[in-house]
Amino acid sequence: MSYGISAFGKGIPGSTGNAASTVFNRCGAVLRVSFLGLLLGLSGFGGLSNAAGISPPVSVARDYVHPLTTGVPLSAYFGASNVQAQNALQIGLAACGINPPAGALYDGVPVVFPKQINPNTLYSMVGSTAVPNFSYYSTSGTRPVCATLLPATSCYSSGTVCAAVPGYVQYEPAPNQALSFENYTVLLIFPGMTVSTGTGPGSIYVGPPSGATTVVNVTSEDTTTTYNGSSVSIIPLGTGPQVALATPMPFGSIPIGAGASGNVGTYCPSGTTSAVLLVWQGGVRNVLGNELVNANLNAYSVTVMHAGTPTLKGVPDGMGDASNDYDNNQILCQINSDTIISGTVNANTDYDPTHHAYPSLVSFTVTP
Repeated sequence: MSYGISAFGKGIPGSTGNAASTVFNRCGAVLRVSFLGLLLGLSGFGGLSNAAGISPPVSVARDYVHPLTTGVPLSAYFGASNVQAQNALQIGLAACGINPPAGALYDGVPVVFPKQINPNTLYSMVGSTAVPNFSYYSTSGTRPVCATLLPATSCYSSGTVCAAVPGYVQYEPAPNQALSFENYTVLLIFPGMTVSTGTGPGSIYVGPPSGATTVVNVTSEDTTTTYNGSSVSIIPLGTGPQVALATPMPFGSIPIGAGASGNVGTYCPSGTTSAVLLVWQGGVRNVLGNELVNANLNAYSVTVMHAGTPTLKGVPDGMGDASNDYDNNQILCQINSDTIISGTVNANTDYDPTHHAYPSLVSFTVTP
């Protein structure tokens, strides 16, 4: 299966197929770059094409000033094995402009990073073909057909993509919500039986393909860290996800109150003053296969910093980010001046797409 990409094709939702390049901003939304800008900034890269007509988020971004700190992914989770495109895979493939052929099967591996990732650094160029900067096992291993920040990044920035999934509820930003804060996870979608038939779970290697004519290192959004040359072992299928990262959210990223047309999905309650983003190793749902919402909060317990002293609070004040987008993010909300510093989730609470949950207590510590 080809992973070639057209920078000017019609595959990306919202694309007009004209001479405007398509790049993704930090929220995953499509931006337009004028033809003049293309001539000035992307000379030599016009007219990219391939027989499959695939158009994922592509940018021939400038390489960042070196030296950079070298980072390592936190986790890679084998969450979908040789299955047809549905749910998160369907969202991811749509973001990459791929319309799966009838009967096509895929493997899915979300990779979580300690910092938010610049979406313009997911691909390098081999001649006129954009190729993902990720592979299975080594630089010469199988490349995914798609590398995307969706569905982890907020679907309100690309609603038409997420709306392709049956049952998806359009997530609308709360009135205060101005910033995206979910670019920690890159979903890699491989041809079916790539990871499924590997010897052991294998690993994911981060780096441009051999023969790349334009190298773009996978880089953090703040441009301080490169992940080029790093690798991470894949957590085997059926293990059940744990929390890969727990981090405080900027206030402007916390969805508080109702969305523009009512309380679509779940939002932190009015009066919320702080929140923590839980980034799980893989997409999580409850035992019935639905989004985890406030009704599931009794399975969660948090410790807060109260007047300078760690204090067991118990159940959080609320849960956010339940828009039925099949992602791996949860928001734990806190009312008053206390801040969440750690917590636990009961065993068999958060289930991955293959309906496996971690069989023991899941613990997390909040890190800046």
